[in-house]
Amino acid sequence: MKTILLVLGLSISSFSYTLKAQNSAVTNAILYQKDSNLLKAMQNINLACVHEKTKASPKAWYYKGLIYSDIYKSDKVEVKEKAGDALMTSTDALMKSKELENNPAGEYSKLADDQLQINWMNFVNRGSAYFQTTKYQYALDMFLIAQKIRPNDTTGYVYGAYAAEGLKKDDLVQVYCNKLLSMNYKSLYVYTKTINNAINQKDFEKAINLSNKGLTNFPLDHGLLQLRTIAYLESGKIDEGMEVVKTELKSKPYDVELLTNLAVFYNYKKDTDKAMEVYTKIIAIEPHNFFANYNASIINFEKGKVLTRNKDTAGAEALYKKSLVNAKRAKALASEEHDIESLDKLISELNSILK
Repeated sequence: MKTILLVLGLSISSFSYTLKAQNSAVTNAILYQKDSNLLKAMQNINLACVHEKTKASPKAWYYKGLIYSDIYKSDKVEVKEKAGDALMTSTDALMKSKELENNPAGEYSKLADDQLQINWMNFVNRGSAYFQTTKYQYALDMFLIAQKIRPNDTTGYVYGAYAAEGLKKDDLVQVYCNKLLSMNYKSLYVYTKTINNAINQKDFEKAINLSNKGLTNFPLDHGLLQLRTIAYLESGKIDEGMEVVKTELKSKPYDVELLTNLAVFYNYKKDTDKAMEVYTKIIAIEPHNFFANYNASIINFEKGKVLTRNKDTAGAEALYKKSLVNAKRAKALASEEHDIESLDKLISELNSILK
């Protein structure tokens, strides 16, 4: 009986020694870290994280994350070269620590979360720096990791969408925009991209609904109103779209953006008389409105040509004069080369007629 107990005692002692030896690797790593000997700290913590006795230790993986984070911040070239991508290694280790502890309220899970927030900021900053230098793929890689660290934070998805757009990955841009919408993120960029995509996919109902949702957050935004009008026109729901705008105009009768969209509907229906009424109202409110002056000049010119053919010289001349006033005003406001060219041509023709 004594022999058995002695053997058993030796077995326990041997096991205890092995475990202590490996725990000392973690302890040594921590001590080396505190002494700023990051190379030795890295070597010891790497050994601890692969050893059979401590490779499942949340503490070991947490300190690996902490030590590699220090290496990332260090200016010691030799250590950084041996560590590889220290920030990525740190992040993987911290997430491994949380996975092993499997308890959000656990000691090392909470400590790992604190360090992960710092790592997250570093990834966002790295991604932003890459983005500024048009290295969009590197930027996207950084933002993907940021998303992994903080999946419920919108920042990684917003910046990821910008980087994906730089890479012309339209499908990925839309994936991120859909994700942001599901997170109730309010952004003109997200609404505009998603509505345009819906129109391209001929999902006009979705485009109209998203436009209206966007307009509740960004009232009377020019781009959203324009996209909603396009969706109504493309879907063939012209009368419905007109009624929506007319209803909105009841509470905002002098809103130029709404009036402009109403005029577009009338133009689409080839009701130039009604369209002209709206353009006249817009010009009375905002005399130097390019869109209204440009279109008014065209309508007056075309109506003048009809009167000329009908031998109504006085009526035609009056319309040509109005057209010239609108055209000159529009040209002074024009910024696009093709608009300037077409207005120059119209003004020249009007001047020739009115000699």
